[in-house]
Amino acid sequence: MLLQSRITTKSVLNVLFLKDSALLNDLDRCIIESTCHQVSEDKIIITHGTDTMQLTAERLISTIRNKTIVLV
Repeated sequence: MLLQSRITTKSVLNVLFLKDSALLNDLDRCIIESTCHQVSEDKIIITHGTDTMQLTAERLISTIRNKTIVLV
């Protein structure tokens, strides 16, 4: 997808899981949060369905202050 978009910026891809966002639970959000804390990058893009995006965003905004995270 990045090649097709002609994005040449160095990127690191982490696949945490592939599931419908309606099926995400608190453990999944904990994994997302933990991964965001652990990576060294300060700009993070998370592909996320719309069903539970607000719950994930609320969790991340309450615990992560020094990184820019975009949910799409």
